[in-house]
Amino acid sequence: VRHKLFDILPVARHKVVDDMRDGLVVLDQDNRIIDINPAAKFILATSMKEARGLLAQAVIPIWNKLIERPFDQEQKTIEVTTDSGVVRHIDVEMSVMLNRLGQPAGRLVLLRDVTRIKNIEKALRETNEELLARIHEIEKLQEQLKEQAIRDPLTDLYNRRFLHETLEQELIRAERTKEPISLALIDLDHFKNINDTFGHDAGDFVLKALAKCLTQKMRQSDVACRYGGEEFLIIMPGAPLAVATTRIDSLRETFSAKTTVVGSHQITATFSAGLAAYPVSGKNENELLLAADKALYEAKAAGRNRVVALA
Repeated sequence: VRHKLFDILPVARHKVVDDMRDGLVVLDQDNRIIDINPAAKFILATSMKEARGLLAQAVIPIWNKLIERPFDQEQKTIEVTTDSGVVRHIDVEMSVMLNRLGQPAGRLVLLRDVTRIKNIEKALRETNEELLARIHEIEKLQEQLKEQAIRDPLTDLYNRRFLHETLEQELIRAERTKEPISLALIDLDHFKNINDTFGHDAGDFVLKALAKCLTQKMRQSDVACRYGGEEFLIIMPGAPLAVATTRIDSLRETFSAKTTVVGSHQITATFSAGLAAYPVSGKNENELLLAADKALYEAKAAGRNRVVALA
């Protein structure tokens, strides 16, 4: 009234201000309330019948935080809790009013209840978080299924399917880099006798013991696979035939010195191995596997528990 803000027509003020869905608060330069419409009282959850003349902080929550810095037309969001405990989210827009001399004469505060929008945003965030969690779970399950598809369930080594895929890729890389690849085909000696004497469970224990030994002695770049039955195959990228032979022979000695305890039985086992290398023994997968198998046959024919390399 002092600043003649609403001296046009009372009916116009009633229609424009009192019936507004948004809250409107008019403040003087001392932050005292000059005018406040019904929507503002409802939004601010104030039960005061007459708010005119009161300081803004008595009616508007966290007022002091709102005016920590000047914010012409800047928007902030505050939370208001009603007497019944309902939390409302209110967007606040504040502008400075100037007098005829262009000097600050007060503030105009516009309040908009955005609780429904905030609740929708919250629900969307929660839904997105739940969706992302499920996607992560699905990806994890897919990874597990992929691992199961390329792993041997007994020894946890890679299976024959993975062997063929990896060997093909390694041969392509070796052809490009001109580096060697060695293969070691390993076969447990007298494995049928172990099964017949101690039972198939004992045989499984011996297979797992050999698989563990292979895993512990391999380089990170090596790939160990269960080739089938009691046969295993190791791919050794970058290893020449002589180096690979020395490594596998060391592995043979380590394994033959181990004892596998199965119940009351102590079982020792040995293996024979045949080695072949790219490109001296063969230039593709079939040639290398045939060469390694031939070397393994020679190792067994020579008395087993030995390593034979075929160039």
